[in-house]
Amino acid sequence: VFEGTGVTATAALAREVSTDPPRRVREAVEAAGGSEGARCVIALSESLTASAVKLLDAVVAAFPPGVQIVGGTAGDQRQFSATWQICGDEAVHDGVAMLILRGDIAVAVGVASGWKAVGPAGRVTRSEDHVVHEIDGLPATRFYRQYCGESVLFSPDHPMYVSADPERGPGGVRCDAAV
Repeated sequence: VFEGTGVTATAALAREVSTDPPRRVREAVEAAGGSEGARCVIALSESLTASAVKLLDAVVAAFPPGVQIVGGTAGDQRQFSATWQICGDEAVHDGVAMLILRGDIAVAVGVASGWKAVGPAGRVTRSEDHVVHEIDGLPATRFYRQYCGESVLFSPDHPMYVSADPERGPGGVRCDAAV
């Protein structure tokens, strides 16, 4: 819900973001009038061709400190073949669609999932871009199956939670199987 006088919304679409996320996002923001006066950005991005972390970092870098960034990544009903990002009358693969809100607005964000962590946290010890290969020196599949069971297939129904964990220091990552 958006309300207020002097509030404006501008749409931006970054294309081919897997090739150079910071440049592609910055170009899209500039084409949409720049980042000046932005208060909140709703960003909906690709999830299969590029690292969601790199895309989020690119969006954050394109705006001044203090601008709220919210959004998520696109899915394709577990087909893992292609996702679409839509902006205006254009639909693309490998993009980030953004709605840039400016004006005198208050922004509040709430997040909840309903998932419950099980087992102790682990540390990602080997990864490549957005693919985790090893946790606590074990293949990620072995770590996963320790908590979810040998017969559980890897799927969004039994996700791994990966996040920065300040208690683990710089570069610390917490991985929990969730049920």
